[in-house]
Amino acid sequence: MTELSINGQQHRLELEPETPLLWAIRDTVGLTGTKVVCGIQQCGTCTVLIGKRSVRSCGITVGEVRSEEHTSELQSRTNLVRRLLREKKTV
Repeated sequence: MTELSINGQQHRLELEPETPLLWAIRDTVGLTGTKVVCGIQQCGTCTVLIGKRSVRSCGITVGEVRSEEHTSELQSRTNLVRRLLREKKTV
């Protein structure tokens, strides 16, 4: 049993510790904003925030994510860029 906090919600997942975080987010939790493209940590479309650190979720397992860490799904690079631009305009 693995417990993850994703986007502020607690999830109890029946997954093996070596399951990629990407598959846990997409297939088990059902959040499909995290994309699957290369699968080798190169393209960045599967990037999520763990705490304040951005991580390629295809290259980290659910067993490597500590239960007290918060994982946030990044919906897409386009949305991230738009949000950062809005924040910059308000500064």
